[in-house]
Amino acid sequence: MINVKTLNFKYFIAITFAFILVGSLEPYFFWRERWFEVIALTILVISLTLYFGKRGLQNDSIFNLLLFSFLILALQFSYNGVSLNIRFSFLLILVFLTFSKDIQSQIADYSRSLLAYILLIGLFVYILLVLGINLPYSELQPINSLKQEAGIFYRNYFFITTIDSLTFALGSGEIHRFQSILDEPGKLGTICALLLAFDDFKFRTWKEYVFMLSGVLSFSLAFFIIVFIFALFRKPKLGILISILSSIFYFFRDNLSSLKLIDKYLYQRIDLINEGLGKVNNRESDCFMSYFDEASDLNRLTWGLGKGAHSSTGCDVSSALAYIYNFGYFGLTVTLLVYLAIIIKYHNNSIFNANNLFFGFVSILLLYQRPAILSFWFFVFFVTKFYNNETIKN
Repeated sequence: MINVKTLNFKYFIAITFAFILVGSLEPYFFWRERWFEVIALTILVISLTLYFGKRGLQNDSIFNLLLFSFLILALQFSYNGVSLNIRFSFLLILVFLTFSKDIQSQIADYSRSLLAYILLIGLFVYILLVLGINLPYSELQPINSLKQEAGIFYRNYFFITTIDSLTFALGSGEIHRFQSILDEPGKLGTICALLLAFDDFKFRTWKEYVFMLSGVLSFSLAFFIIVFIFALFRKPKLGILISILSSIFYFFRDNLSSLKLIDKYLYQRIDLINEGLGKVNNRESDCFMSYFDEASDLNRLTWGLGKGAHSSTGCDVSSALAYIYNFGYFGLTVTLLVYLAIIIKYHNNSIFNANNLFFGFVSILLLYQRPAILSFWFFVFFVTKFYNNETIKN
């Protein structure tokens, strides 16, 4: 017989941590007021008090806590000595690891649902803007200091933001790269690809269609590459169809010149790919690469230069190289080994099946261009992907 109090307790934990996960994505409503940590910390204290009062700490949780604590310890060392590296996401992950597998899986499920509802609202507003309906908006300063220095600002509509300078006219309306509540459309595109891969690209509910449409409207090249590769290897007929349609649109691009957004963020980048992958790589600036190469020549990248070292360069970078610059090859290796150890301990019998391997590929691609491996939202989706009913004990 199901205990109603236990059911309500699990629901409370899952839904509150789903909101915390969305907050860890740095949505626009936390840009100005940095009170996300205060709210999350209050919820953590309440959740832990209730949880340990009912269940206590399990042996499986202790193993995972020790593993991740070892990772935290390993990231304190750098070429310059001990470099204190304490993040709020570490606390979130440690608390998450104390929960049973069924609660962890519920947190992932509720997070996907919450994100789907948020994206759905944003898509509705996006359609209104495309149709030419004049909606009020406020101006937002970016969270990124380099964007602030460049004079970039955002238009803030209801549950949707957009960079003002990247808005294009379309008839009586306007069109832009869809980014929902996030600061970059590329970030949304890679997250949508991860969520689709999380469910093995099986469109069981309306949520998967929302993730797909959001990814398409983000005009994220990484999103399109991931979808194409999945279709080509897992559904060859669909992959061939996508290839044919893409080729038709590409060769008739001149007739679509009025859609400047498509030309700038898809066609022009495809042209650069044809010239070489290095041409389309905008994840590391030449400025950062000069610092990275210098550190490499001086043998400083074994341990890295410490937390936030990439920011101190004042250069634009958003790739795994920033992680290596900060924590070194040692830190990267330990991080990957700890993640691998956690999923191996609780994997199902088919950890190396095609779907899991493709999800791993998507995760690596995401982490290369957006080093979010220590982010709470990435950890939750990555780890729970490898759970199944056989490994979950109520």
